[in-house]
Amino acid sequence: MGIKERKEREKQQRRIDIINAAEEVFSSKGYDNSTMDDIAARAELAKGTLYLYFNTKSEICLTIAVRGLGLLKQMIEKTARQSKKNIEKLREILATCMQYQKKYPKYARALVHFRDYIEQCRENSEMLEQAWAENDAIVTIIRGIIQNGILDKTINADIDADKLALALWGQMSGLLPNLAFERTKHPNIDKKLPESSAEHTDYLYNLIIQGITR
Repeated sequence: MGIKERKEREKQQRRIDIINAAEEVFSSKGYDNSTMDDIAARAELAKGTLYLYFNTKSEICLTIAVRGLGLLKQMIEKTARQSKKNIEKLREILATCMQYQKKYPKYARALVHFRDYIEQCRENSEMLEQAWAENDAIVTIIRGIIQNGILDKTINADIDADKLALALWGQMSGLLPNLAFERTKHPNIDKKLPESSAEHTDYLYNLIIQGITR
């Protein structure tokens, strides 16, 4: 490996280390109470070095949110590859989002300020493009399942696949952070299911599935 390649690999690793450090800081102190100084200290870097990689805290948060979206996309892709009827795949994807917020609550919480990060990171076009790419990829997967469900006659033929895909993803991406916050507020949330948002969300998803099933 040449010097140029080694330096590039070291640069990428340092970027990963910064993001990992930021996740730890945000998890322990919360987004609003965390500073770039905190992140630099946790990453064991000079503050000036940190700014060589990220201009603002929002840029770091957007990067974390994109990482979380990537993980969710992988989970959804795995569900989409299952050998099941498309209406069942859609039901499984909705369940996958519920599993995601339990497994990755910090990423679910990062989605709370997702749009704020985007508004504050207009100059970081590369990260913005990646954020929208992950978002669009998830919508595309959901749309494909709906379209295939219409073709295999498990989903009503009069359904608008584009609108339903966007509506479902809007519901899922909006509910994820709310559920994550509830689990933070109530650590024993699994024992409170009758009163929890999790049950209400499951009820809503079941209504949606019933409404589009042919």
